[in-house]
Amino acid sequence: MVLEKEKGETKPMRILLTIAYDGTRYSGWQKQKSPEVLTVEGEVEKALRTLFRDPELECIGASRTDRGVHALGQQAVIDVETTIPPEKFRWRFAPFCRRTLW
Repeated sequence: MVLEKEKGETKPMRILLTIAYDGTRYSGWQKQKSPEVLTVEGEVEKALRTLFRDPELECIGASRTDRGVHALGQQAVIDVETTIPPEKFRWRFAPFCRRTLW
């Protein structure tokens, strides 16, 4: 849900992410107990937390993949307060992602 924003004001939004990735280096979608294990969800959250400057931000995946599996339309949602317009979100998010995430 996207709400109209007043000048410079942040409003809560639920943003649907559609993510593609090369899963070769990842141990699947879902975060693991050990932070050293590289997962897609962990990397997406790390990028989002940096972009939104929110260390508590979490994404909720619609499904999971196993180790080494690629995806073209993995979906997840985040709830965030931001002034970034939805149409510019992809361009602001991309620089924070690994080259294996699109």
